Amino acid sequence: MKNLSLKIFSLIAAILLAHFVNSEGNSSVIGFFVPVEIKNLPRDKVLLWPLTPQAQVSVKGPSFLVSNVASSPPTFKVKIPSDVQTQYVATLSKTDLALPPNVEVVSVDPNEIKFTFDTLVEKELPVEVTKLGTLSSGLKVDDVSLSPARVRVRGPESRLRDVDSVQTEPIDLREIESSFTKDFPLRPPAALVEVLPQHITISYKVSRVYSQRKFTALPVEIRSVSSLKYTLSPSNVTLEVSGPLDRVSALKAEDLIPFVRVPAGDDIASGQLDVATELPEGISVVQIDPPKVQVVKSTSAAPKRAPTRPKIVPTK
Repeated sequence: MKNLSLKIFSLIAAILLAHFVNSEGNSSVIGFFVPVEIKNLPRDKVLLWPLTPQAQVSVKGPSFLVSNVASSPPTFKVKIPSDVQTQYVATLSKTDLALPPNVEVVSVDPNEIKFTFDTLVEKELPVEVTKLGTLSSGLKVDDVSLSPARVRVRGPESRLRDVDSVQTEPIDLREIESSFTKDFPLRPPAALVEVLPQHITISYKVSRVYSQRKFTALPVEIRSVSSLKYTLSPSNVTLEVSGPLDRVSALKAEDLIPFVRVPAGDDIASGQLDVATELPEGISVVQIDPPKVQVVKSTSAAPKRAPTRPKIVPTK
């Protein structure tokens, strides 16, 4: 009897619980967005609009059930005819949604969706390098190579009709200091267009621009370990130098030091010595005029560097 009483009690409790769950007092209406999935799209077609089709759906049923449905919404599946051209109108029916028992669809908005399609095309296009700024005046471009130089693009015919090239992500020429080889992403020329491959390798070869410059009336130093004094004739020379454009342009007369070195122990009264130079790094001598100066022993002290103010004559 005890077991029979327990079974009767459990049955009554289950009936009451079912009644409560399905009663109007425990019913809820919830609205949420349901995605629309396209099925069987022909291989030569591409969807232009809408890109993310969806509909707002309201459902009614026991609260715990509709909450579960809203958190993991079902999907409308639309089958596209194989002979579709540019447009297709699909009807979204309430019965197309797979829902738990006791949950019903109250409304679907919109109940129709118009799809717009285009023909899917593919073609090969050249790659163009997009540049920002200008190269430093001290550098010049020797060669630019792209690998590959042409790529394939695939997308709607209407989007690719007037496209004749594919652009790289910009290269900032202002930041280039030396030659480089680097991978750069390609920019799709239009929406819904795929580029294959998505990156190319760019080799940018640059070299320094060299320049020449002439300085006149540069005083010549006398360098000697002897206590003897010497005078020079002439005491000034003209010096023509070359080097990278930016370095040559920044040169000052005091950066260039012509000099003669009197050999140790040399007690000659006079003679000609070669004019040497002390130059900044990267700068070389093109010509010294004159290349030799007359060195004369003197009994009176003389400054080693003449105070003559040098003149600068730029090379034409």
